[in-house]
Amino acid sequence: MGSSLLTTPIIEQTDLTPCDPKEALRLLGPLFRNLASDRKFDDTPRGESDRREAMAVYVRPLTKEPAWAIELAVTRFLDGTVDRHKSRVGWVPKSDEFAQEVRRLTDWPKEQKHRRQRLAKAAPAADTLHEKMGPEARAVVDRFLRKSRELQQEDAK
Repeated sequence: MGSSLLTTPIIEQTDLTPCDPKEALRLLGPLFRNLASDRKFDDTPRGESDRREAMAVYVRPLTKEPAWAIELAVTRFLDGTVDRHKSRVGWVPKSDEFAQEVRRLTDWPKEQKHRRQRLAKAAPAADTLHEKMGPEARAVVDRFLRKSRELQQEDAK
């Protein structure tokens, strides 16, 4: 199919900064240059306008997605590693199919980010509760937590 074009380092795949639309358009280029398309555009002003409109349909749903995910999705489609209907392999994916693949790639990092935010928000509340407890209540909670950790360690063995 195509070659792997991934240039974004793997470690940056947790960066969820939205991609600039012009950058998204640039990243989509190899997809349209290397895969067959059922849409043909002539070299007239109308054809150029139609081409820009068709590309905007791809870029619009990607405005909240990071560049690394768009680039990785392009690579996956070019390499044929996206699970697709056999008759569509080697053809430019539909815009919704492409956007769905990009979102699938960012689901896990987004979930992890939201989880960290929830934990960060909950930590001060837990500290405040612990400070408001009396010494007896604090001792009970500490014993419970210590016992829970011991049980987890035993289960891990």
